[in-house]
Amino acid sequence: MDELLKSGEAAGSDKLTLSWPVSEKPANYHLYRIGENGELVYLKEEVSDGRITVQLLEDGRVAGLVFVKKFDDLSKMQWAQEAIRELAARQILKGTATTTFSPDRQITRAEFAVILARTLGLADHGNGKFEDVSADAWFAGAVNSAAQAGLISGQGNDRFAPNAAITREEMAVMLQRAVEWQTKQALQPALSHSYADDAQISPWARGATQALAELGIMVGRSNNQFSPKVSVNRAEAAQAVFNYLKKQ
Repeated sequence: MDELLKSGEAAGSDKLTLSWPVSEKPANYHLYRIGENGELVYLKEEVSDGRITVQLLEDGRVAGLVFVKKFDDLSKMQWAQEAIRELAARQILKGTATTTFSPDRQITRAEFAVILARTLGLADHGNGKFEDVSADAWFAGAVNSAAQAGLISGQGNDRFAPNAAITREEMAVMLQRAVEWQTKQALQPALSHSYADDAQISPWARGATQALAELGIMVGRSNNQFSPKVSVNRAEAAQAVFNYLKKQ
């Protein structure tokens, strides 16, 4: 792989595409650029037709690694462990401490916008339209890029409410927009699907909850309840994004 990188640089390319056959991609196996200090930077690879392909936009060494991040607080979240480990390997989600994930902690609207921006590989955008998103906030670039891509909208009066906990119906709408952004096609909701608490789902979110249920990205809770107004925790957000990635 180093030889491929060397020949690409010699050709004077602004970017270099590497591609090679892969019979079966192991779990949590990804490509990383190795920085000068040894840090790993995830490279958004594509796996298609038995080949793995990645574009390099910066100089450096590249390695294919099985990356398994271990957190000590997931014993009660067996159902979400695969999703959390995969998103950690892709550097989409990080722990709240070195070995702590805090799966039960509520996730904010800004945090989920950052997750979506990382998932889609959106570059940070400097100009924002929300009055309550400070330019120096750690999430500002991702929130602005997600808004630019049409993934998020505010809550009126040019406000985004970045620190408010995101609800299940809000997450459904954002994920629907991510699917549509990726596929460049509008999702047609499955009108035949219904939840026992359909009446509690806001009209602007009903199509998203139905479409995502059909795709298997977001499903209801117990007793066929979607629980649209309930806040989302970090484990639930990880599972929903993981389900989205599996559809790509």
